[in-house]
Amino acid sequence: MLGRRNWNIPKQVADFAIKTQPDGSTAVTVALPGATAPFFKATIKPVTLLSHIPIPFNTQWLGSHFNLVQPPLPAGDPERLEEVATTRWAELIPVMKGRVQLASITGGIGGKLGDREGFPAVVPWSVGGHMASVDLDFGVPTVSDTK
Repeated sequence: MLGRRNWNIPKQVADFAIKTQPDGSTAVTVALPGATAPFFKATIKPVTLLSHIPIPFNTQWLGSHFNLVQPPLPAGDPERLEEVATTRWAELIPVMKGRVQLASITGGIGGKLGDREGFPAVVPWSVGGHMASVDLDFGVPTVSDTK
């Protein structure tokens, strides 16, 4: 509920499964409770020697290029804890800190990360960044009636 009220970010409960595979990769699946298929599925695999070198990363280095602007949210389904509605736009710069490691990311739903309904059907680049541990702070947004 706080994500909706504080930052206009819609939220919904989901089941996460993160499993280390025998080849050293990590399989990640995300599904809605009771769903027959996940809406997100990916395999993250280290990229040879380079992935063992953690590189410090902080989104504050990007300045205002990492802005997040969220429109007002209508009230949702109370059974899914979405009853909180907002009336103003919220703008913030989330701060994400951690160490990035190179990884190969493969989509598990027809080569894509998402099913197009619960998550965009994105085809990942062959090499990307992976953060096993991250500090995320959304802070206090600036709110306004229009954007």
